[in-house]
Amino acid sequence: MSFQYACGKTTGRNFALCHFDDAQLLFLTKLSVSVMPAIEKKKMARRREEKQPAHGFKTWKKINLGAGPKTAADFRQSCKAIGCIISNEADDILYKAMLTASLVKGKVELIAVQAEELGFAKDSSATPGQVCCRAVERGLKLCSAETAIRLRLQYADQKRPEHCCIGMETISDSRKEKRMFVVEHNGTNGKRLSTINADDPNWNRTILWVFLR
Repeated sequence: MSFQYACGKTTGRNFALCHFDDAQLLFLTKLSVSVMPAIEKKKMARRREEKQPAHGFKTWKKINLGAGPKTAADFRQSCKAIGCIISNEADDILYKAMLTASLVKGKVELIAVQAEELGFAKDSSATPGQVCCRAVERGLKLCSAETAIRLRLQYADQKRPEHCCIGMETISDSRKEKRMFVVEHNGTNGKRLSTINADDPNWNRTILWVFLR
């Protein structure tokens, strides 16, 4: 028994007839059965990778969103009460950050990483914005601006010196500079909320970058 199959280029008019005997047909059948599952497995693996959560990064802290001060004025008072300083740059964008404060209370998991853990060299000239892009590529999520505000109030036991840059969508200040919040504790000013220029590559290499799981 043989089988005829039209072979040729789909754009051509002339097709040759290919003849397959029983052995050849059996071989082609087995080939299709063995190849197709492998292709489907690869497709499924790619889909799993796309949906895969951030692996290899441990939860650093859990904080509550939507709890506490609702306005910039309330936040200033809360910081004053616990001895935290708000830098001029942070105060400049504070009201914009409070506009996005969560109406629904909930707990979120934060991950803190060094830039080297995201694949950057110690002497890298990457900007904070580029660090955030790399983190997203690795499966991490950007924080809301509110995350910095809640972390500052809920991180009472922050050691010094420590600088935690919040990986977030930038906020433009009054000078049109793109800013990201930094929750820090240093020997000079104690605990405070400051900012970093998202386009400036000259940032402190000891910074911890904070993202959402």
